[in-house]
Amino acid sequence: MDIDPLQDSAPPRYAVESDDSEDELGSGVYPERIRPQYKTNVVIRFGWSGEGQRPMVVGVGAAGRAWAAGLELGQPLSQIELDDTQVGEVYQLGQTQTIVVLVSHTFPEWAVHTVASTLLKSIDPSRVVIIDTYPVPAYISATPPRALDHPIRFLGTSSANIKPTSAIVPFESPNLIHSLSARLLSILEARPSTTGTLLLLPSLHISPPAPAMRPTPTSSRERWQAPALRDLHNAVFVGLGEKAGSVIWDAGRAREAGEKRGGGVDRRGDVGEGGMYI
Repeated sequence: MDIDPLQDSAPPRYAVESDDSEDELGSGVYPERIRPQYKTNVVIRFGWSGEGQRPMVVGVGAAGRAWAAGLELGQPLSQIELDDTQVGEVYQLGQTQTIVVLVSHTFPEWAVHTVASTLLKSIDPSRVVIIDTYPVPAYISATPPRALDHPIRFLGTSSANIKPTSAIVPFESPNLIHSLSARLLSILEARPSTTGTLLLLPSLHISPPAPAMRPTPTSSRERWQAPALRDLHNAVFVGLGEKAGSVIWDAGRAREAGEKRGGGVDRRGDVGEGGMYI
């Protein structure tokens, strides 16, 4: 077949390409694309009675582990599973009524809402504080950043009462938060009776894209100085509407835990109180 190179439209595909496999399907015809089907079975295996209306802290990834490493949480009360993969654990914070959920995995986009809604429905908290990170290299700010001194940032639902201090500042538009933290906060915004606060530690790394198929473990490379984690600890209890003095955050405990698993507390935080946060 002769093809005019000056014609306005491209020639039919079968006119320039053809092989036996395509002929079986029909000339120039593509098979219909079939989307894979995924399960989203979220199970929280409670080892306690599971009474609702208690304060809850959700620690996501490295930031959640770094904060929790300075606490005495004891043995987990429950495990969280997504499609037979353990993705988190549930604890009770000391002698308080506060529930601590540590999420150890990153979720595919199709599973994030199910995990978030199941978590809130199962535990039914009275207040929620979420701990996560924001990527410093991608953060847009009108204020020029200082070299290695990056603040803790926060977002809150309409009913949240947390305010800027010398230690924490708002997370500003047009920056965005994705993944589980964003989904939890958006669900809480639609539940005026439950206050939600998101606290974000600075990260020098940009998170990789969400996995396509199965949950994947989060990285443990991050390190923060003890003063920053103490500021975070105090902000957690402000978000919960409680006093932080009832629960001590132990830098020595956090450092020891970080040395065992990697990440956590940076030893440079031992010297002075005004050093770098990362």
